[in-house]
Amino acid sequence: SNGYGFSKLLNSGSYVAAAPNQVETITYIDPAFYSDLSTSAGLNYNGDVTFNVSKGGQTAARVGTNGNWNSVSSSMGKSMVTARMDFYPDATTGGIPHIVFDGGGHRFGLRYHASNDEFYVQYRQNSGANQYPKTMPMDAPIDQWYTIEIEKVGSDMTVWVYPKGQGRDPANSYSQGGFSSSWQPSFIAYSNDDYFYVADLGYATSSQSTMSY
Repeated sequence: SNGYGFSKLLNSGSYVAAAPNQVETITYIDPAFYSDLSTSAGLNYNGDVTFNVSKGGQTAARVGTNGNWNSVSSSMGKSMVTARMDFYPDATTGGIPHIVFDGGGHRFGLRYHASNDEFYVQYRQNSGANQYPKTMPMDAPIDQWYTIEIEKVGSDMTVWVYPKGQGRDPANSYSQGGFSSSWQPSFIAYSNDDYFYVADLGYATSSQSTMSY
């Protein structure tokens, strides 16, 4: 996929020659799974989940609530993996949606606060307490698509979030070590309140980012 970074957007409204317009090409190596969320094929889901919904120009799944936690997920079966999912909040989005790698006492990924227009990191290791080390500086208002990527390499995890069609920004990423190198997480989006949308879920063994200017 391609992401576009414009100098003025990256530099508070001013063009900076040392940080020009850029194109980032993200290549997924050894792709293992992809779903456009038009059906549940290859996915696990629980509760109030509706597939093949049109939202913001994309085919999506709507995740809502039946009074419990509701989710859509994929059991990846890999200990080294890069995964991506598009996420869309709107005026009905309540609670705190999670988009995370999860399972086996570990968790790593993002939560979304609709009331604050922000994403922040959550992780847990070895069934310990949840940690919240970073709020992403990017403004994240409702009614637009965001791409979330999570990567596991050995015992190290990294997450990125950016408006769909742009690219990875180190300022809106976070890395954390100390996870089990053999951990095979599930990739899951879930909440216990109405509503949010997810699209273009996929994963591969790894990814490579190439920049051109």
